[in-house]
Amino acid sequence: MAYFFNVFVIIAFLLFQTSVAPRIGFFADFFDIMVVFVVYTAIYRPIKESGIFVILMGILMDSISSSPFGLYITVYLWLFIGIRWITKYLHTANLVLIPAIIAFVIICQNILIMGVMALFEKSFYFHHDTFRLIMVQVLWGSILGPLLLILVKNFQVKWKALYFEKVSKFFGQ
Repeated sequence: MAYFFNVFVIIAFLLFQTSVAPRIGFFADFFDIMVVFVVYTAIYRPIKESGIFVILMGILMDSISSSPFGLYITVYLWLFIGIRWITKYLHTANLVLIPAIIAFVIICQNILIMGVMALFEKSFYFHHDTFRLIMVQVLWGSILGPLLLILVKNFQVKWKALYFEKVSKFFGQ
């Protein structure tokens, strides 16, 4: 049942990021909301389940974006590996660390994307507008990222409780 939940969250985030956010003015410089799902799966879900969904989410993002194929798979997979490694040393239940982790992930995502694009274009030019955009994304991520993470975590608990309630009613216990 967790698989259906993960698919539901990925589709909901994808629809928001591609359909709703571009239509709302103050979401123009919004961060990649899929990063919240990568952080959620890396921190709170088992590695087998989360690794599969991070790869599938990367394939989905690669197929709908105009970036080179494999960019989002690579970025999400490296972010996932980095978060799993960092969580070995940090206590992730601390609510102060969650905004810092999300901000760090957003910065790393932008650096990875700029690095890959620089390899393809064979040149690199860092404009001050790019720095402003990254800082706006970090600000959005630091504010809304932990709220979305808590929302997804609580929704997962309610989803699981509802599922077990239906199963127990079906078997008459």
